Amino acid sequence: MIEVEIRGRLTESEYESLKRDLGAKGEFVAHLEREMYLFSGYAGYSGNFTDRATDIRLRNTNGECELMVKQKAGEGREETSLKLQDRNLDKAKLAMRVLGFTKALKMERSMDLFRYREIEWQIVRTPKGLWYWEAEQGTVSEDQVQQVHDRLIAEADALGLRVMTPAELTDFIALLDREVNVEVDL
Repeated sequence: MIEVEIRGRLTESEYESLKRDLGAKGEFVAHLEREMYLFSGYAGYSGNFTDRATDIRLRNTNGECELMVKQKAGEGREETSLKLQDRNLDKAKLAMRVLGFTKALKMERSMDLFRYREIEWQIVRTPKGLWYWEAEQGTVSEDQVQQVHDRLIAEADALGLRVMTPAELTDFIALLDREVNVEVDL
C-alpha cells in the first residue's frame, strides 16, 4: 500500500473546532496515544525527512507495539507494518538495540482519528502545545498517487483547512524535532 498524506498546522481553538466538525460530519474511529522511535544511522536514512528514502520506526499505539518501515514510492510512501506479539515496548527497544539500532528520535503524540469521505483524518496534539492535522489515503498504484494527493487537497480545502507547502512542512518537522521530539540512546 502506498500512503499519500498532507498536513496542516492548527491553533488550539482550530484543533478543537476541527475535532467537533469531523465528529459531526464523519465517523470517530479512535483516540490514539502513541510513543514512537524513529531510528537513525542506517542505509537510506537522512536527517532531512524529504531526502530520507527509508524510515524505520518502532511504535506503541494504545499498548500495541509494531515495527514500521516506510519507503519512498513516487510522491507517496510504501508502508509496511509488523505487529509485535509482545506488548512491552522496552523489550522491543532492546531487540532493536541488539540489531544495531542505538540512536532514535522519540516522539509522543495524542491523536483523534476520524474517517470522512473515505479519508483518514488525524487531529494531532503534541506534549508541547503544537497542533496539526493529517489527511491520509492509500493506493496500490504509483500511477494514482498524484490523483489521490489532489483529492486530499480538495477535501482539506472544502473543510477550510490550509495545507502546508513542502517548505512549510520541512520547517514544521524541524520545529517538532527541536521543540517536541527528543534524541535518545536506546
